Amino acid sequence: MSGKPHWIVGRHVVEEALVATGRKVIQVLVFEGDRERYSELVGKARAAGARVRYVQRGELDRAADGAAHQGLAAQVFNKVVGGFAEFMGGLSEAQKKSALIVALDEIQDPHNFGAIARSAVCLGAMAIITPERRSAPITQTVLQASAGAIQLIPTYAVGNLAQTILKLKEQGFWPHQDLLRRAGLHPPRPGRRRKPQRLLRRQRPALRSRPAKSPWLKAGRTRSVAPTGARTPAPRAPSGPPSS
Repeated sequence: MSGKPHWIVGRHVVEEALVATGRKVIQVLVFEGDRERYSELVGKARAAGARVRYVQRGELDRAADGAAHQGLAAQVFNKVVGGFAEFMGGLSEAQKKSALIVALDEIQDPHNFGAIARSAVCLGAMAIITPERRSAPITQTVLQASAGAIQLIPTYAVGNLAQTILKLKEQGFWPHQDLLRRAGLHPPRPGRRRKPQRLLRRQRPALRSRPAKSPWLKAGRTRSVAPTGARTPAPRAPSGPPSS
């Protein structure tokens, strides 16, 4: 989403927008019949400096543009921030030692994008990076699929995902594939699996080279980049009876 004001709808999405540091809530629309239901949220909105208006359902329907609004909508804009390089430059060495960056390779389904973002926030990730092309934009569907959590984590589009991961590796990060799925936080959705982008496949030998005894979680579409020394989920034990 751009820095221009736009509407978001739904209780969880609006609640997360009020606490997200990268967003400014301009005004909140509340259905006239839900004054008591949203009284606490209205207090938070006013404390954040947002204007609150009680309106009829028709005005909410127009703001929601067909999305399910639950009697609540907010007009917000994203604060101007730098790119991913500026984000990394602003991290201290101590932060880099414990940072987790989630890199998404061509995630085009907005429901998948939202589910992964929600899991990334649960894992304590500091940022999400995606390729500029063939990636789902942050839409109302993504916001609702993430229950608003994507507003709590910086998301950056990069021109070359493989090169970005290699640069992170040079800074001491280790690439781990499918960290979210191995942690059991991102069950795969049914559908055809696409191969990783060509540039990412070409860089596999460089991505796989690592210090001795460092883990490498194989295969998959979701790539997490964790720093040296970060803990990773233990591998699952093989199923079935032990061999004699």
